[in-house]
Amino acid sequence: MARRHFEQQGRKNRDQKAQNEQEAFYEQRKPTIRYDKPIPITDNHRHYHNLCKNPEKKIVLADGWAGTGKTIVAAYYAAQALRKNSIKSIVVMRSLEGVGKDPGAYPGNSYEKNEPKLKQLLNYISAFTGTDVQSLMANEQLKVCGLYDVQGQDLTGSWLVVTECQTLTAEQMYQLCTRGAEKLILEGDTCPAQLTNRKVKVGEDGLSFLLDTIGDLDIVGRVNMGETEDIVRQDYMKKIIMRMMPALEALRNK
Repeated sequence: MARRHFEQQGRKNRDQKAQNEQEAFYEQRKPTIRYDKPIPITDNHRHYHNLCKNPEKKIVLADGWAGTGKTIVAAYYAAQALRKNSIKSIVVMRSLEGVGKDPGAYPGNSYEKNEPKLKQLLNYISAFTGTDVQSLMANEQLKVCGLYDVQGQDLTGSWLVVTECQTLTAEQMYQLCTRGAEKLILEGDTCPAQLTNRKVKVGEDGLSFLLDTIGDLDIVGRVNMGETEDIVRQDYMKKIIMRMMPALEALRNK
C-alpha cells in the first residue's frame, strides 16, 4: 500500500513538473505587445474606433490629417481580429504613387516593392500581434499586396487595410471594394492638397468615387478627423498643418 502511494505521488510530481516546464516554455514565447492600445481622445477618434469594431461596417473610410492616428487604430483592430482567430489574415496595401512624379517601375517582388511605404503599418501589426512580420507572412497571416495584384483576388476571411487612398483612381477603388474582405479600412485625406497623384483630378479620385456611389450604404462608415484636436502626434504638428494645408490647397487650385 505504501509503495503504491509513493508511486502515485511520484507520477503526480513528474506530471506537475512536466506541466510547469511546458507552461514556462510557452510563457517565454508568449507574444509580447509592444504598444499600448490606442486610446480615443476626441469624439472623432471614438467614432473611428466604433466603426472598426462594428462588424456591420464592411468598409471604413478614415479621412483625416496626418497625426490623427488613422494607421495605428486600423492596425490595432486588425491585429485583434487576427489574435482572436476571427479572421485568417491581414492584407495590407497602398499605391506606389507617392509625393512627386511617377517613380517608375520598382524592382523586386510584391513585398520588396511595397514594404518601404508600408513599413510603419507593418511595424504596428507586428507590435500588436507580438509576432515579427516575417513569421506572420510565413504563416500566411499577413500579406503585402500591390494594387497591380488585387484584381481577381478573393479576400473572404481577411481584413484589407489600404493606406494613402487619396492617390487611388476610381477604377482602383472599385477593385478594392469588390474583393469580399471581411472589413476594408481605407485611410486617406480627401483634402485636395493631398491629391499627390497628378494624373487624377480633384473629384475624380477613388475616395470621391466611393463617397459619390456607395457612401450612403449602411455597410459604409466614414470618419472625418479634420479638427486640430484630432492630431495626437507632436503638438507642433498642429501648427504646421494649420499653416501649410491652406497654402497647399491654394497651390493645387491654381
